[in-house]
Amino acid sequence: MHDIINLDIQNVKPVNPKIDTGKSKVNTKTSLNKAKDHTNRESNTNYSIKSIETQQTHIEKKEEDFKIIKHKKKRHPEIIGNNKNSALKGVQKMVSVYISRIDANSTVESIRKHLLENGIKQVEIQLGYSKYPDIYKSYIITAPSSLHENIKKPELWPEGTSISNFLYNLAKSRERLK
Repeated sequence: MHDIINLDIQNVKPVNPKIDTGKSKVNTKTSLNKAKDHTNRESNTNYSIKSIETQQTHIEKKEEDFKIIKHKKKRHPEIIGNNKNSALKGVQKMVSVYISRIDANSTVESIRKHLLENGIKQVEIQLGYSKYPDIYKSYIITAPSSLHENIKKPELWPEGTSISNFLYNLAKSRERLK
């Protein structure tokens, strides 16, 4: 083991502590110790090993000090009106949930009946795209945002069913508006 350590110490090049290029991550005390160790490596092997160890721990500490900066989008708070005496009427916010991997024999009416049995009303159900329509069907359920969490409960749906928020394709929806 000492032979391997001595080989590593012999490969260490002396660092001139007077020249600071800004590229070195080693502080000047460690550089001085390293330079001293290089000149006296045969006489004091243990001292040079400690110097290399302190240099490594110093570099590890420097890497821990860095902070990763993440740029966040500024979110403006949503303001919801509360005037009940206005001539204008507001509409509830609607959310869509994508339910997939339902048996291929199911229908929109069977899904509606299942939701009514579990106390969920005021929903619109559409047949969604399925990659394998002969094996399973997918549905898009649109409901008021107040029912969103109830619709996404795993206990509501059969085992193996996939439940997620429905992501609209903006390009297709813009084409419909033209």
